[in-house]
Amino acid sequence: MHFSGIRDIQDLIKIAHIQQELSWVKNYLNMSDREKAIDLIVTTPWPIKDLIENNQELFSEDFYNKFVDDPSEFVFSGEWDEDAYKTDKENLISLVEKNLGSVDDYDLPAWNYFDDAKVIQNTWLIHFTDEARSIAYNGFNNLVSDMRLLGLTTRVAPNSIDRSEEGYGFAYLAHEFSRYAKNRRGLKYGDECVVFTASGIRAWHSGDEEPQTIFYGPTARNIVPITSGLDARYGVWDIRNKQTRHKTDNVIYENEELEPVVDWIVSNYDQYKNVIAVR
Repeated sequence: MHFSGIRDIQDLIKIAHIQQELSWVKNYLNMSDREKAIDLIVTTPWPIKDLIENNQELFSEDFYNKFVDDPSEFVFSGEWDEDAYKTDKENLISLVEKNLGSVDDYDLPAWNYFDDAKVIQNTWLIHFTDEARSIAYNGFNNLVSDMRLLGLTTRVAPNSIDRSEEGYGFAYLAHEFSRYAKNRRGLKYGDECVVFTASGIRAWHSGDEEPQTIFYGPTARNIVPITSGLDARYGVWDIRNKQTRHKTDNVIYENEELEPVVDWIVSNYDQYKNVIAVR
């Protein structure tokens, strides 16, 4: 009982941490323009240097010179927030708030790309990849750990310091992926996929013009890989033995279309979970 109690407490702490993490991400993506302006100033001040130079009359000479000379040093040291610069600070926040649209998108963090963020809990998702079996056995291990970079993840190099198992990845809700995951050439993000449950944030990505789910890696469970079938385009396999990563005759379900395979997993997971998933 003693050890069970400890595990229960640890589980509660983990759940509380996840809830706090997701709430923080949701609030970050849903910030007001004033909050976005402050966040940009205190985390990425260099893109707004030109904006200040073009509005020099709004600032005292001392504030202006220090900011233009070295934005990072002036802001990160906290000097810009001193009482002597109270009016300058308010003028700067107001100026940036009014001109968020003029800052190069590449320099803006994730909140620039997402709207209407909402928390989802333990939901069936689908993530496209070219390494479905590897994810099924090893989990997601190349996720984006810096939430600010989620708007343009293509600029985050694979295996960089900004990627880890504890980060965030992208997926579609399992019941609506068919509306967004394809273009004229076929699937947009990989020829294989994994279907799994996770918690995260569902939001509209303005750049990709589609709803996306930012799932939190540590919550990913029930990972089922979908690869090529034996006699059909898509198949779900018996993956209890790692040796069966290569084609054998142990396909559990297959179909020429992806949608029926995803539906089959969601509907039959409880019955086949010991065969089609290892995590």
